[in-house]
Amino acid sequence: MCSLRVLFVSMFLPAGCHCSSFLILFVTYVSNGSAKESDCRFGYELLQKQLDNLQSQFLNLTKPSDHYIESCRDVRPPQSSGLFRIRLTPQDPAPFSVYCEIITAFGGGWTIVQHRYEGFVDFYRGWQDYRDGFGILGGESWLGLEQLHRLTARDSHELLVEVRNSSGSVLYAHYSEFRVGSEEQKYRILKLGSYSGSAGDWLRVHDGKKFTTYDSDNDSDRENCAKNFRGGWWFNHCFNSHLNGEYSNEGKYHGIRWDSTKPAMKFSRMMIRKK
Repeated sequence: MCSLRVLFVSMFLPAGCHCSSFLILFVTYVSNGSAKESDCRFGYELLQKQLDNLQSQFLNLTKPSDHYIESCRDVRPPQSSGLFRIRLTPQDPAPFSVYCEIITAFGGGWTIVQHRYEGFVDFYRGWQDYRDGFGILGGESWLGLEQLHRLTARDSHELLVEVRNSSGSVLYAHYSEFRVGSEEQKYRILKLGSYSGSAGDWLRVHDGKKFTTYDSDNDSDRENCAKNFRGGWWFNHCFNSHLNGEYSNEGKYHGIRWDSTKPAMKFSRMMIRKK
């Protein structure tokens, strides 16, 4: 049987909101071991979609309808990191929510694309979820390939990847440019600029590759890499890096991987910034 378990209760206020207070309850869907994995996954995904929808409604309620930014570059002190609504042009019919990070060793203005640190959000998802995004912005989440494409197609962006290993060391990989294609192009990495950093250039082998999920196999391998390694990514044969793998240290190549030859990471964060 599957059940709900309360993880924590948090008082949460989006950046720039002057409302009194809001209560957000974070829960996860768990099994006592007797239910089928597919049944629990179905229940969890229904719950996650409800949380995603609540977050969107919450943001709409707490921000004026005309409160938009064009990129996280527009967020500067005294504003703090938090949720914002992006409208790429004044006529843009499809604004979307992002989490802007303004405090990093590389300055501010970053849009968080991917964030993992506890494993509460399941990243073994299908094409639609990876296209549209999932999780809780500001927590464990995936922004969405369509949003990533729209941002990087309009303006030149750089990419910053942060990972933390099991010993607590924080490493980073910076790419001078990052651009992702459209859904028709299977969100292929169209541009990956020069590398600098301490984590290693482990995204390079994925340059030019299409995105693969368990229900949309676009990799170069004879098998579906997303099925085998339980998460969507720009797979090749299959990966040198894979930040969306199952949050686990079990299995030789499972887990959050930046260097596939090293143990799984405990934390990962991908961010892009308009240049």
